[in-house]
Amino acid sequence: MSFVGWKAILQLLPIAASCFVVIIAQSAATARAFAARYEEPVDEDSDILGLALANGAAAISGSFVVNGSPTQTAMADRAGARGQLAQIVFGICVLVVLLTLTAPLQYLPRCVLAAIVFAIAIGMIDVATFRAMRPESPGNSNLRLPRLALSRSSASRRAYCWQSRSRF
Repeated sequence: MSFVGWKAILQLLPIAASCFVVIIAQSAATARAFAARYEEPVDEDSDILGLALANGAAAISGSFVVNGSPTQTAMADRAGARGQLAQIVFGICVLVVLLTLTAPLQYLPRCVLAAIVFAIAIGMIDVATFRAMRPESPGNSNLRLPRLALSRSSASRRAYCWQSRSRF
């Protein structure tokens, strides 16, 4: 293992802080949204502790950061998953795919993978809640969908640019 100098650490700090904020906010929002849907309590402290432990293990093992994965949560919800057993089954499926299908999947265009995630994310939009919020703030409601579209398109552009750079 090579030593990382202070200069590299200082360059990574803003990125790490951004990841931290996004992961915490996204995971807490996902937990609240799905708990509200099923009228269940949310223990955000234990969620954050779980994320911290998972990200600590990811840092030590050199793997990717862990978050609450709204798209995976939505996919599990659509499949009718309601417990931890579903997560174990998902983990086994991912392991099988990694061990057997990595080579064929490398030829799958990134846009296909993005379309799958996008389709799941679209299904997460709760139109009834948008409509219920409109009387409280009509001006804000008129801007909600354009803001959502712009944030998704700019995030897609950033991800594409990052992937393009990482290929060279």
